[in-house]
Amino acid sequence: ELMSSESIPDPEFSGACTFEELGNVADVLLNRTTDKEKIMDAAETLYKLQDSDIYHFYTTSISTEKQVDRLLKDNLDGAGRRLNGMQSERIAVDWNKFM
Repeated sequence: ELMSSESIPDPEFSGACTFEELGNVADVLLNRTTDKEKIMDAAETLYKLQDSDIYHFYTTSISTEKQVDRLLKDNLDGAGRRLNGMQSERIAVDWNKFM
């Protein structure tokens, strides 16, 4: 039964990630790329890794939890699907002008 190739993946366990995917996440978190496709791929990888030790490593050693949360929020919906430009563009506001 465990060796069956027709088994349905258990949602309790995250899927496997390649070294390239993990390296891409590190590159994105360290601001080494501006390629939108790589940023989306990194967000998807992080979404798959939530509640894992490697996710904790990314949020504490390579980046901050706030930065990772923003990456996920800006690129994925609540179910982990790509937004593909549906999110609104963020506009920098100089709040000192209004104070």
